[in-house]
Amino acid sequence: MTATGIMEARRGGRSWKPALAGLTPLDRADRYLAEMRELGLEAEAVESEAREEMERVRARYEARLGRFRARLAELDRSLKDLMKQERVAVFDGRDKVRLPNGLLFHTREARVTLPREALERIKEQGWFEAVAVVERVDRPVVEVWPEERLAVIGARRRMADRFAYELAERGPAAPGASGRRPGS
Repeated sequence: MTATGIMEARRGGRSWKPALAGLTPLDRADRYLAEMRELGLEAEAVESEAREEMERVRARYEARLGRFRARLAELDRSLKDLMKQERVAVFDGRDKVRLPNGLLFHTREARVTLPREALERIKEQGWFEAVAVVERVDRPVVEVWPEERLAVIGARRRMADRFAYELAERGPAAPGASGRRPGS
């Protein structure tokens, strides 16, 4: 059964495992790889087609959407400018005004403005609580440390199984059952 045959058995609702029964573990693994490669190529083709179609749709609508976005941004600025310039007439001491087409809000809040050299001045004063520092363990550095240093921080080196695969770029859809490892 080809990798496509395995896929067809799955789509048809039949169990695909009997098709692999009697094969060696290496042959089954090779069948899985073949199907994964085939599905991956098909998925890439569909994704490429979808990207091209989405780009055509986006391009078709972008000019119209751009006009809407530009006008919305202009209206947003104009409305905020109006509320700021005519605060007394619009709000008359209220923080919320209900209009037929929506609500207008006004709040007063304290804002801090920072000069460009604020970071340097904060550091000079030693006020480091105001300095954002992102700290994390640099794993590649720690992984090459000697055992003694790892022990000090409570870390240890241990063996772990790692499983991976690599799909061939080309090859038969259903590789023959050789029973040998690739490259041996």
